[in-house]
Amino acid sequence: GPVCRGQLALNVINDRFWVFFLDPDKADIPEVNEFYRSQADNLKLPAEQESNTLPVTNWVKYARQQARYLEAKSEFTNNWFKEGENLSTDVIWDGNGTNHNAALTIFRHFDSASGVQGLVGEQPKTVWILDYALLERIHYLLVAGFDVYGNFGHQLMTRMFMDFLRLEGESNFISLLPADMRHELQSSWYKDQSPQLSDFLQRNVKPFNQPTSVHYKSDDPKTELVELLSEHVSDVLLPRYEIQDT
Repeated sequence: GPVCRGQLALNVINDRFWVFFLDPDKADIPEVNEFYRSQADNLKLPAEQESNTLPVTNWVKYARQQARYLEAKSEFTNNWFKEGENLSTDVIWDGNGTNHNAALTIFRHFDSASGVQGLVGEQPKTVWILDYALLERIHYLLVAGFDVYGNFGHQLMTRMFMDFLRLEGESNFISLLPADMRHELQSSWYKDQSPQLSDFLQRNVKPFNQPTSVHYKSDDPKTELVELLSEHVSDVLLPRYEIQDT
């Protein structure tokens, strides 16, 4: 999208990360749809403001808004899974066995970003899992609602808000890990961050606290989870970027 140009925009993402998706059929249930309707005010994007918006004032506003949404989402998901039916890799979309977009690799370049189908390279530091609501907000933030002629404040506000969406995608991945390591892992990804983002993380990002139904066998659950997710989408992974011994 047009926002993915320039070093300012690209500061929001890591050099390389993998993306998986929540199975839309498993999320298309009345209770989930009603939850999102109830959060309409908290899901508003900076694009609704004029493109000469003031970034600092609006960052505080949207940080509070996102905090309310994350708190409501945490309460909803914790209640939904409290009866013993816990999250597993079955919630991940496998592309119905044919869609190669079920797993993506995103690259950051000097002043642009690109994405390719498949899981390229060694395991990355971070992984995102996107549901439809999060994917839609990313699209409207970075593409449909982004004003390429907007002032610096508009562009900076877009970049700062993308921090929230990135955190949400990463938190979805972390929710599949053992509960006792989620906070520590996510905190390790955000060392040396800005005071504003660090404060937001400490006050508002509360990892999902229900146990996972994934049974880990190793001392490195994060690596094991990425391997399980890769296997889950293996039927649609393209061999184009695989490195072969010669």
